[in-house]
Amino acid sequence: MDERILFVDDNPGPLEGYARALQKSFQVDMVKSGEEGLRLLDEQGPYAVVIADMEIPLRRGIELLVRAREQAPETMRIALTTNPNAYTATAAVNRANVFRFLVKPCAEEDLVSAVVAAIKEYRHSTIKTEQIELQRIYPRGGAPWTIAMGPELLTLHHSDGRPIVMLFREEAARYMHFSHDPLRGTVVTVSFIPGMKGYSFLCSREALAKLLNWLPHKTREEIETEIYRSGVGVGLLGVAQLLLTQGSSWGWGIVLLLTGLLAILLPRRQIYYVNGMFMLLVGLADLVMYSPSGTHGAGIHLAELLPVLMGGMLIIWFAHQISLASPNHQLRAARAIRDKRAEFLPSHSPIVHGVAWTIRWVSLLFAVYAVAVLVVALSYSDALGPLGGLTSMLPDLAIFGVLAMLLFVVSVGMATSRTPAYLEAKVSAQLVIAVGVLSLWSVVLNFDPHAPASFFGHVFLPDILVFDYPYAWGSMSLFGGWMSKELAVYARPYVWITLVLCVVAFNWWFTRSVDKELEDQRCQRAE
Repeated sequence: MDERILFVDDNPGPLEGYARALQKSFQVDMVKSGEEGLRLLDEQGPYAVVIADMEIPLRRGIELLVRAREQAPETMRIALTTNPNAYTATAAVNRANVFRFLVKPCAEEDLVSAVVAAIKEYRHSTIKTEQIELQRIYPRGGAPWTIAMGPELLTLHHSDGRPIVMLFREEAARYMHFSHDPLRGTVVTVSFIPGMKGYSFLCSREALAKLLNWLPHKTREEIETEIYRSGVGVGLLGVAQLLLTQGSSWGWGIVLLLTGLLAILLPRRQIYYVNGMFMLLVGLADLVMYSPSGTHGAGIHLAELLPVLMGGMLIIWFAHQISLASPNHQLRAARAIRDKRAEFLPSHSPIVHGVAWTIRWVSLLFAVYAVAVLVVALSYSDALGPLGGLTSMLPDLAIFGVLAMLLFVVSVGMATSRTPAYLEAKVSAQLVIAVGVLSLWSVVLNFDPHAPASFFGHVFLPDILVFDYPYAWGSMSLFGGWMSKELAVYARPYVWITLVLCVVAFNWWFTRSVDKELEDQRCQRAE
């Protein structure tokens, strides 16, 4: 939650350690005088909890607590004193109506316990039970059901008023899942048992916002920090666009730089959609506007592949940016907050180890291919000598050789990590899928039945992976002309459509599998 706590003490040294402990969950302000405390109350109040020393000079702490009560009666007030006499206690109770009265020096656990109790009481006094009506998907046409969200409890009521499911706020995200129906919109599913089939309802934008705001969520500062980082990442991609495309499409690099700057200046969740849309736009522009100058011979250089690789990377990360704005991402954040408070750490992950094992074998396959390409290239001789073959096969040699080493190191790191490396597994698997899809299409489009191995050493060719320039209508020819069909589409978009679909399908499977794996471990720990 975003509750704020105000400490007022002219000797804050002993309290600074307590404040640092509370800053992990709450926003904490500390001042050394009553004047500063009153100023913060007037300028930034009300606070959820105000903690004041009763003996601060000039402005007595009791006056500060009384002002806090007058400003917002729901604010919880805690008094600190080194002189616990009857007069001080009576004034604190009668005038300021304090929630707790603590004697200095007090133990850290006593103060933290008092603050946590005050926060809970503050939530009970400020969060009223809110209701949203949801229409069941099946059966249709019935009366709407109701979700009542209290301070700490969510209750799903049948259309006749009977309570069906009751969930504590800390645990509710485990029993929910969102999906999107293209015809109906957002659908929320509430289940009795995590991962099992439950009740599904249509969820309006207003209901979705209320439900997500009720669940545990990151603080505004944490969300803005994540968006800042995303903006910086998009800006760096803009710099890479300028450098890797060698200025041929510098305008698109400027677009990415401005998009990243927008995310830094306006850190809102909706900016993820903006980031994703511009990544897709610039990625397609790299593929459509780039026209290869070489042929399948020695004219092919690694630099010619850079715009193609840049465009492919932007298209892949487009899907990642869109996923960050989805409601399921916020559900996972709520579960992570619950896990942190419950001191739950995921243990062994069969999914990560399975991905690591697969990637290790893929890296071995890439290494064998790279070595074979090197041997063939060095044994090939033309007018330029042995360097002619090496130059023509350099893109394949560089890409598969570098990927082989990179993937092997990552797979070993995932297998030996103490905690499941979910992010590393997801990103590396996306990379393997991208290379696999592009390689498969290149082999299919270049296959010659009269020379079946002609594609060897020439898998990554720019003129195979980009859209033809200018915007010409083209045909798809498979297996050396055995299968040809005129397509009413731009030339070769099916290569990148296939890539996007494969990456999206993998992301869907991976996130669902990881969610189920983590929930199984939570249930095992509860037993």
